[in-house]
Amino acid sequence: MTVILAGETLETREIRDSGESVTAQWDAWEAPEFVRKLRGFGWVQGWTLICYESGVAWADSSARKLRESMATGEAVPLIISMGSRLAVNTKVHILSVDVTYDRPMDPTASYREFAVVVQEAKGKALRELVLELRMDGNLVDSSKYENHGVGYGGPDFVAGKKGSALRIDADGEYAEVPHSASLTFKNRPSTICFWFKPAHTLDDVQGDGEHRWYTFLQKGDDPYTNPFTIVYDQAWGVLYLYINGGDGWYCTVRNFTAETWYHLILIIDDENKTAQLFIDNEEQTWSENHPDSIPENTKPLRISQPGDHTYAGLIDQLEVYNYALSAAERESRW
Repeated sequence: MTVILAGETLETREIRDSGESVTAQWDAWEAPEFVRKLRGFGWVQGWTLICYESGVAWADSSARKLRESMATGEAVPLIISMGSRLAVNTKVHILSVDVTYDRPMDPTASYREFAVVVQEAKGKALRELVLELRMDGNLVDSSKYENHGVGYGGPDFVAGKKGSALRIDADGEYAEVPHSASLTFKNRPSTICFWFKPAHTLDDVQGDGEHRWYTFLQKGDDPYTNPFTIVYDQAWGVLYLYINGGDGWYCTVRNFTAETWYHLILIIDDENKTAQLFIDNEEQTWSENHPDSIPENTKPLRISQPGDHTYAGLIDQLEVYNYALSAAERESRW
């Protein structure tokens, strides 16, 4: 029997196959109570591969390489052949790679056993939460991808919308999540959600004609070259989504009152070059719409921007999904 996964030829002791129905569950408010909702997406095949390797350094280990493939979230080929018969030839997503035994054989190589769990992709990427910063006193990512953030300049945590929230109140304060393969917004829909509470009112009256910019979130560290930036222009009372350093942009006129919580959902579909904005679960109308493609990039995901583009206020419950949330899913997060 020959097993090849993501280009790695694996020595396998056992293959366990399984199937399961794929469903989504969420709580929706139907007065006077929350009701549990359920949606089915069909049936998918899965396999658990019990593997081993001998005399292999960790740097060359198939287990290590498969973990790297798993982190991308992309579908990879799985081929299982038995003699002249091709039993499996499909695309799968790697769900886990667990090393169950690792014994050194010499200073540079080991004998190890590991289990790999995969699930049939059916040509589509898994619909997943790829970043969840709850801001509960830290910038730890609660998703399986462990895209943990780091604070710079001294942002702290105070009482938030849910638990605690990240507070940014000085020009040098911001937070960053390093780039990873799971945090790409290229060639697919993505959804960004977060709560925010501005420290002062955002409108054109307060701006008094001066272009004071307040950056909520950006993929990158330079508003003029970023793949995308969510920013408020105080002079005109306009919320902008800039794409590709401003070559593409969307904007909507919107005021935000100081010390008031708002919920923002942004759906960016790079493949179709569209964007939707929801504030407090109400879709906003773009007053201008100039689509462009998000460039390939390895820049960090940054909350706020140091200097004269700093957003002052609270940010809570930042989530990123690698697909467009449905209406029911958007409502459940509001």
